[in-house]
Amino acid sequence: PGRARTILPPRRRVIALGDSFHRADGAEGLSGRDRERLERMTGLAEWLWLCGNHDPLPHGLGGATAEEAAIAGISLAHLPETGSKPLIAGHLHPAARIAINGRSVRASCFVCDDNLMILPAYGAATGSLNILSPAFQGLIRYDRLQVVMTGRDRVYPVSPRRLVGG
Repeated sequence: PGRARTILPPRRRVIALGDSFHRADGAEGLSGRDRERLERMTGLAEWLWLCGNHDPLPHGLGGATAEEAAIAGISLAHLPETGSKPLIAGHLHPAARIAINGRSVRASCFVCDDNLMILPAYGAATGSLNILSPAFQGLIRYDRLQVVMTGRDRVYPVSPRRLVGG
């Protein structure tokens, strides 16, 4: 009766938002094993390394490098900025501290409003910055704020009313 359809696998694309090695010569310091692992990973997907303020130059690993990218009307860049177009960025390494029952918990987080999403950093040397700090003021619309904290095995949406400084 009906014609058979070929179902294609989803397109695999990885976009690293800059400061992937957090220093210009970071890729040179990779162990042979880590370099091999990254080369295998970059061979499995369309891989794009965006340049950051700590790693502005191409680093000789697989994939391509660029200052910024756009997919389906969404811009991707290292540095967050305000604007009318949707943007996904990194750089600020957001973290949230929430207060519950007289105790507080702090963790890296995804933070966004209607146009800007800032992703958390992953790595031991990157640190994090509370999303209530002055660095986020003027970038994020706090009346439209959405926060998702990272956990060990999953992510947790949190109410902005629970956020505390520090």
